Parts: sequence; structure tokens; C-alpha cells
Amino acid sequence: MQTDTHTSSSWLARVDGQPITAEEVDELLVEVGGRSRPFETATPSQVRLLRRWLIHVLATVQILESEADVHGLSYCGHPALDLPDALSCGSILAAALRRAPRGRAVFHVFLERSQPTASQVSAVQEQNSALHGWWGSLGSRSDGRVVTPETAIAMLIAVNIAVESLTDWLAGEFDRRVELSPEAAHPGDPSYPEFTHHH
Repeated sequence: MQTDTHTSSSWLARVDGQPITAEEVDELLVEVGGRSRPFETATPSQVRLLRRWLIHVLATVQILESEADVHGLSYCGHPALDLPDALSCGSILAAALRRAPRGRAVFHVFLERSQPTASQVSAVQEQNSALHGWWGSLGSRSDGRVVTPETAIAMLIAVNIAVESLTDWLAGEFDRRVELSPEAAHPGDPSYPEFTHHH
């Protein structure tokens, strides 16, 4: 991640040289504010923090969409993340995946590479035997597939592996491809954003 030492009035961040403008961030800020009652009482410092967060979300969206372009991925066949998937992600990644339909296709590529072994599934099942009734109560998915306890555990393990792999990859891509203006940089924290940080 690079930080520009000169303030720019035209862009707040650049991904592969493509700008994220103040207008884009302001539009998203209004959109977020319109959905959130607590936003009405936000302090100026909280709004600035939210703007920085939105800049990182938009930059992550651009990286995901660019990766989808490289591999010819489309949204078709890749539904929105299920709730457990979203809860496994850090806030920036979760927000970016929800804003980037083809970015979710990138997530599913990582997911397909993250299938656990039978021994991993058995180990989790043994360690969490008290949850056996919960695993068995999941029933059928929206796509009609029956979810057995073993399948449910395998799905959750795969999601966790995929999220970890994707966040590691994104952190490297962000550092290599994103240039931030001083306004967008998180003061005192050169490692920001923390993709896996939960809010």
C-alpha cells in the first residue's frame, strides 16, 4: 500500500492508477447514512473514520472485480454469501463482497480450493459433539440439497479456509496495487486496513 505525500482534490485512492474519487465516496456515504439511524448522530470524527472505511471497501471492490476480469468470471451461478459466510469475513471484505457480484465469484474460486479432508471434518465433529443436534437440524439448503452434519461441518471449515486465504491474498494485492491519499490513510497505523478485523 502506497501513500501519496501530496493532498489531491480529485482522488482519495487509486487502484492500478484508476482513481476512487471523493464524489464516489460521498455517494456511498449518503447511501450508508440513509440506511443507518445511528449515522444521524455520528460525530465528525466518526464520519471521517467511516469515509476511510468506505474508501478501503471501494478499493477492495475494484481489486476483486479486476481479478474477475482476469479469469473471465461472472456473477452467474454464484449467489450472495450465506449469513455464516458473511459472519466469517472481516467487515471490509464482507462489505466488498456484497457490493461486488463478480467478486463473490472470486470468493467461490477460493472456496473450491478449500475443501477440508475427512479427518478434519471428523476432528471438528468430535471436538464439538454437543452441537450434533444443531448440525442435524440444518435441514435443506435453498438449492434443495440436504445438509447432513458432516456436510455442514465441511462447509463451515471450507468457508473459514477460503476467507483466510482470500484475506491474505487481498492484503498483498492492496499493498502492491493501491495508492492512498493522506485523507484515506489511517493515521498511525501503516497496516490498515485490517481485512480480518471484526467490528
